[in-house]
Amino acid sequence: MIHKIFSSLFLVYSLISCSEQQLNSEKVNLSNEFKSYWFDGKAEISTYSLSQSRYGEMRSGNAVLIFVTEDFLKNKQVKANISSEKSESVLKLKSYR
Repeated sequence: MIHKIFSSLFLVYSLISCSEQQLNSEKVNLSNEFKSYWFDGKAEISTYSLSQSRYGEMRSGNAVLIFVTEDFLKNKQVKANISSEKSESVLKLKSYR
C-alpha cells in the first residue's frame, strides 16, 4: 500500500517537474494561506505503518515523509546556502522507510 503511495507521489512529481509551465519558468501565484503554512521555516513530518514484501516475506516497518521548503539555485540545480536574488524557494519531499 505505502509503495503505491510513494510510486504515485513520484509520478506526480515527475509530471509536474516536466510540465510546460516549469519549462517556461512561469511564476505560480500562491495564496497567503499557503505561504504562511509552508514558508514558516518548519518541516512537516508524516509517519505511516508499513507492510512490504522483502525477500519473499512480509515485513512491517514505518514510512516517514518530510516536507520542507528551502532555497534552491535553478542555474546550478543545487540547494542554496543562503537566500539571494538567484535563489528560489522550493517545496522538497524526503521519504524514508
